[in-house]
Amino acid sequence: MDTQRLLDILGYANSDHFVRPERFENYPGYSYLFRQAKKDCGLEGVYALTEPREDTASLTPVVYVCEAQDRERAAEIHKKVWNQNTVPFLLVSTPTEFRLYRGFQYRAGGEDRRDQAIKVVEDANKVIEEFQDLKADSIDSGKIWQTRAFEGAWGGVT
Repeated sequence: MDTQRLLDILGYANSDHFVRPERFENYPGYSYLFRQAKKDCGLEGVYALTEPREDTASLTPVVYVCEAQDRERAAEIHKKVWNQNTVPFLLVSTPTEFRLYRGFQYRAGGEDRRDQAIKVVEDANKVIEEFQDLKADSIDSGKIWQTRAFEGAWGGVT
């Protein structure tokens, strides 16, 4: 599916809070992790809560947006992002779907646990409906934590 369309629909494309690869170096506390995720995970950008200050730019990463060639690669990316322990949400765009994963949760072992996506959208028109709480304004306002709290909509951390 079209990653740029996903970014447009979610309101990330024109947001100052969306950090594209050319700006990764502006955040020294995360630049290495972001560069590694770009190389290993197809990271197209990070939606973050940002607080520009005079002495340094700081941010809190919230969503990685990555690209993968198929769902198997998306599952591998999920494992790598979980291993980084950097973002609570991972959105992966494949040629046929958008997949949402928990960035801080991964369960190893067995084929039955291989696909750990919590939402899969196969129609770009449904992104707004299925990923409503991942929209830029929802993250900026804090509303996302009301609907995606770890013990709420996800049924708890296991």
